[in-house]
Amino acid sequence: MSNNTVRHQPSIEKIAYCEYSLAYEIFCETRQTPWSFSSFESSVTSGLCYVAKENKNMLGFVLSQSMYETAEILDISVTQTRRRQGIGACLLHALIEHYASTEAESVLLEVDENNKAAIGLYKQKGFKHIDTRANYYQYQDGQRSSAWVMQLQL
Repeated sequence: MSNNTVRHQPSIEKIAYCEYSLAYEIFCETRQTPWSFSSFESSVTSGLCYVAKENKNMLGFVLSQSMYETAEILDISVTQTRRRQGIGACLLHALIEHYASTEAESVLLEVDENNKAAIGLYKQKGFKHIDTRANYYQYQDGQRSSAWVMQLQL
């Protein structure tokens, strides 16, 4: 089995209110400087959030919002033990399919320029690098890195 394939196709579904805390735990596990729970909860409540599950266990989520013809991915997080197994790709595919069925014309996201795995996934799905935000991310050690703004035309 390839390291980049999903063991079994996870189920992808909209997040339930009772799952917000679990999604937030995954979010915090994958971030050096996570948002507060109230900010996270507000984004989930006002946006669109899909979760990937296997045997009722949450493996990750994708969180987005949309305004008029533009959708924006706010976060994709996959639990550490299940990364690089295609789960992020499944979540991204579900989100793109959703927005392709709406009036959205494009999907935007920001990604750390050092996150080569994520950039590779986004390019594979058709996203293009359209802008750079210098020194956008700050690491716990004080170092900074730029964000790539990427866009997918639907």
